[in-house]
Amino acid sequence: LPLQACCELGGVADERGISVSVLDMQHGHEWIHARVGVFFTEVIGGCNCHDDPLESNRYCVLEIAILRPHGDAEIIVLEA
Repeated sequence: LPLQACCELGGVADERGISVSVLDMQHGHEWIHARVGVFFTEVIGGCNCHDDPLESNRYCVLEIAILRPHGDAEIIVLEA
């Protein structure tokens, strides 16, 4: 997932604890379009008193287009 594009504080997206919710889905014979909400953590290094990384909760909305039958997918960030 392109979660790095959703980071707002210059940190790195931590993909270990993501949570995904399907917001909308449409499908046809040749494609599937899904809009999903993703909760994840952005880790910002070295910004606290002791240079401990700071974690910030983030949410973004992605659109996933899947081409049938091969499963080729394109993912676009809609909201960060």
